Amino acid sequence: MAANLYRVVVSPLPTSTSVVYAPRIRLSRRFENSTVTTSARGPDCSAFKGFQTCSSTGDYGSCLSSTDASICNCNNGMQYLDCVSAAIATSSCEGAVGISDWNVYERSWFQTSCPTPASSIMTMLPQPTSVYIDLAPVATVTPSGPITEPTIAIAEPTYREGGGMDLLAGDCSSASYTLVSDGDMVFYAAFVGCNAGRPQCCPWNVSAEAIPQGQGNRVAAAAGQFPVAADNAKDSLNQCPGDYYSVSGQCCPNGYYKFTRPIAYQTPCFSSLADKVTPPPITAGLAANPTDSSLPTSAVLNVAWAMGFNTTGETSSPGLSTGATVGIGVGAGVVAIALLVVVGVFLVRRRNNKRGTPPGAADKPLQPDQGMTYQPGYHAPGGPASPPPVGGSDWKPPGVSQEYRGGGYSDGYQPQQGMGGHGQYRS
Repeated sequence: MAANLYRVVVSPLPTSTSVVYAPRIRLSRRFENSTVTTSARGPDCSAFKGFQTCSSTGDYGSCLSSTDASICNCNNGMQYLDCVSAAIATSSCEGAVGISDWNVYERSWFQTSCPTPASSIMTMLPQPTSVYIDLAPVATVTPSGPITEPTIAIAEPTYREGGGMDLLAGDCSSASYTLVSDGDMVFYAAFVGCNAGRPQCCPWNVSAEAIPQGQGNRVAAAAGQFPVAADNAKDSLNQCPGDYYSVSGQCCPNGYYKFTRPIAYQTPCFSSLADKVTPPPITAGLAANPTDSSLPTSAVLNVAWAMGFNTTGETSSPGLSTGATVGIGVGAGVVAIALLVVVGVFLVRRRNNKRGTPPGAADKPLQPDQGMTYQPGYHAPGGPASPPPVGGSDWKPPGVSQEYRGGGYSDGYQPQQGMGGHGQYRS
């Protein structure tokens, strides 16, 4: 499978108008308490030692002296990273070793040191601006008899809003493979929590309305949409569950980030896996034909998704960490100009599109061929994934079977229809 992977860049906007964000701070190495000698060519950084001060002072140092490091990493890790950032910012050798983007480094540090940070930490971690998706062909199996159309799964939700109750409890924390249609492609990906086959993991009662047949539903012979609240009575939560956090008006699970574009008219939350996984095969008849050029089906190997839920509660974060805010103005003028260009192009395209859009089409509801279909009987063996890794990380999410190493990003290759690919989704 790995030998047949193709790579492609997929962007919500044309490449010529995509905004490339400059790193907020360019940092370099994890050293402190160092003796710096100078030469004719500048500072000599070869004699640096480890960050002993940041590991032994402040709340983080006090915690390490009395309890397990994993607890300290989750409770006081941000103070440690702020100390590291300050040490690097005042150093004359910040080009010694390659931490090229502090935002990525922070996410990677928590991934390896505290895989599921608390909500308060998640609101401080900067959101990724692009997501790399590795795709591969989907294996199918032929059933021995006719496929019986399952009924829409209905179950009372176990979650009760208020009181900080967790939503991803029990079986809801495991990942199950699900078909998700994005209009011109069907993704076969691991989903955590609420999906079409686990309504008890949703924060509200799921609608039992049947989906009309004969409307181009190429995904499955049964329900193929994201779960929706019954009668749309509760389309927003007053507050996020205890194991979720608020980001841009949406609740995402801790350890997950908001995806950079909508999938099936909804913007999910995502968590990247350090290594690619091999999904189970799909029963023939429940998947789009992988050789059908009009609707290819591709397995997602390196990302797990979770539904995001709108919230009417407080959506502003308490602010970025010290490391993320240092140098935040670098390139701000360039980014602002680029954003203005993007907005202008978007408005022109939107105006042109509206001229040929039938009345009411702008408020197009979720269609059966653009949604979610649960693949019964198949579950990923592990729990929720963790934040995106830095390339080359050896971290593996607990209990998830790993095959193939991820890494290697290349632009400009178009995948064959129904084959693998490598997509970059950029905000």
